[in-house]
Amino acid sequence: MPFWMLSVLTGGVVLLYSLALVIKPSVYSSNCGDLPKHVAAKAGIVLGSVMLNVMLLWLIPHPYDSPEFVQVVLVTHCLTIIFWTDLLWFIIPNRVIIPMGLAALLYLSIYATQAMWVEHLISGIGLSAVLFLINLVTNKIIKKNGFGTGDIKLVLILGLWLGYQVFWVMYGAVILGGVISVIMISLHGRKKSKAVPFGTILGATFFAVQIGTYIWSN
Repeated sequence: MPFWMLSVLTGGVVLLYSLALVIKPSVYSSNCGDLPKHVAAKAGIVLGSVMLNVMLLWLIPHPYDSPEFVQVVLVTHCLTIIFWTDLLWFIIPNRVIIPMGLAALLYLSIYATQAMWVEHLISGIGLSAVLFLINLVTNKIIKKNGFGTGDIKLVLILGLWLGYQVFWVMYGAVILGGVISVIMISLHGRKKSKAVPFGTILGATFFAVQIGTYIWSN
């Protein structure tokens, strides 16, 4: 199969999978409920998601017959889905995470050099291990997890895809998450404030890092 056909096929599959967000969210997880009934809310989610993905593909140009194009399409679409599922239902679906991880391993097995394998494995496994250790500490001290299991799995997969760039994404996510937590506590108090959807924040900072990298390099 010519590589451009694989690119088109990949784009079509992830686009259809993304549309399930407004048609039948339970495709991702049985715990995902219905979106708001208002048509404008659904239209806003679809339009905003499409515009964001198109903007990233425009800002980070890759030939459509290149492996980098497939990488950008897969990561941006998967993170778009996770952005909304975590924001609306506090769920990072395994039905998105597992294919995303398998695709990362397939991508690395085909295109990665030995040095690239080392970089991406250190980034994914190392950073997710740090989050796991943080959970152990917070469980001992305050009897709560600092990060959800889905957050840890997402960081692992992002590390496999992005390599060392995931540390910039995580750095931005921690700062943004901290700011949001402080605002929520100041408005609602510690007991009434809700958990921060870290998967949503990771998605937002990933997009911000990509845009910032483009602006900085130009």
